[in-house]
Amino acid sequence: MEQSKKIASIDVNIVPAVEAPATNVAEFEAIDWRTVFLDDHHNCPLCGGELLLTNVTHFVDQKVREDAFCEGCNIRTRQSEHELQ
Repeated sequence: MEQSKKIASIDVNIVPAVEAPATNVAEFEAIDWRTVFLDDHHNCPLCGGELLLTNVTHFVDQKVREDAFCEGCNIRTRQSEHELQ
């Protein structure tokens, strides 16, 4: 019988986006949703580090591609493509 081998491990730092969940309407309305959105957009969901954002414009195809890369985790966290107007 073969023994199992450990081939990889992942260390994850859990960083809460909001310090405490809202328990009532007043707390929910008090949350600064703009800050929550910007934190989610600019920070890695795994380690909380700052993302490196790059934009590549293709004028012939009339599109812009945005990539978000975490240098700490060495992964691409997001890639999106948008139409130019």
